[in-house]
Amino acid sequence: MTAMTNRDRRLHAVSREARVASDDELPHNGSISPSQGANAQGAVAELATTWSQVLAVVECDRTVSRATYASWLANSLLISVSPGSDGTVPVIVVGVSHRLAQNKVRQDCLGALEAAWTTVFGETVRVQVEVTGALRTANRDLSTATPVPDDRSAPATDLGSANRGDSNG
Repeated sequence: MTAMTNRDRRLHAVSREARVASDDELPHNGSISPSQGANAQGAVAELATTWSQVLAVVECDRTVSRATYASWLANSLLISVSPGSDGTVPVIVVGVSHRLAQNKVRQDCLGALEAAWTTVFGETVRVQVEVTGALRTANRDLSTATPVPDDRSAPATDLGSANRGDSNG
C-alpha cells in the first residue's frame, strides 16, 4: 500500500472540488457545500495551472506534431487527479470537446501526456480522456454564434462627383 503524500491529498481535494465546480458530466466522487464554493474556483484555477505546465512540456515534445497539439490538445482541460491506492498508478482525467478529439488524443498523445506529467511532477500516471459537457457546450455556442460584421465589408459611401468619371473616356 502506497502512503498518500500531502501533495496527493491536496490534488485529490482540488480535483474533487474542481469536478463539481466545472459542471462537467463526469461522475462525482464527492460534493462540496456552498461554504466551500469559493474554494472551488481556486481548485479549478489550480487544475488549470497544473495542466498548462504539462501542456507546455507536450508542446515541446517532438513526438507530437504542432498540428496535433493545436487541434487536439490546446483546448483540453485537466478534470481530475485521482491518487493511486493499494499500489495502483494515479489516474488523471483529461477533458476534450468531442469524440473525434477523444479518439485522436487516445491514439496519438497518451504516451506524450504521461511522459510530460512524469517530467513535471516526477510520478507516473495513467491518462483517461473523456468528452466533457462544459467543452461541448462551449463549442456548440461558438458554432451557432452570429458573426460580428466586419467594418471593412460595409458598403462604400457616396464619394461625391469627383470620383465619377465618364465611361466614354
